[in-house]
Amino acid sequence: MRERFFFGLPGNPASTLVTFEVFARAAVELLSGELDPRLPFALAHLTADLSHKPGLTRFLPARWSAGGAQVTPLAWRGSSDIPALARADAFLVARPDREIWKAGDLIEVLAI
Repeated sequence: MRERFFFGLPGNPASTLVTFEVFARAAVELLSGELDPRLPFALAHLTADLSHKPGLTRFLPARWSAGGAQVTPLAWRGSSDIPALARADAFLVARPDREIWKAGDLIEVLAI
């Protein structure tokens, strides 16, 4: 009997996408022979102010600039907002210990 692997992912679209990118993609790459899978994190300057409720790390949809040096947060209504996800090509990583970023601040970004 062949062994099979599976991943249990959450039901909301944004949660599913982030969970896959952060946890499952590396496992799939390892199982496919990749020796050193890495998460595609980078730093970029915000083009607009950003605030979020502190206490949890949040992954918020965003768009990279053409050169990748800047990132723009997208307006969205939560993890079931599929149109915002369709426009996104990155997620801002809003860490739990910070509530406010100003335009021009560096922020961590997860490419998707």
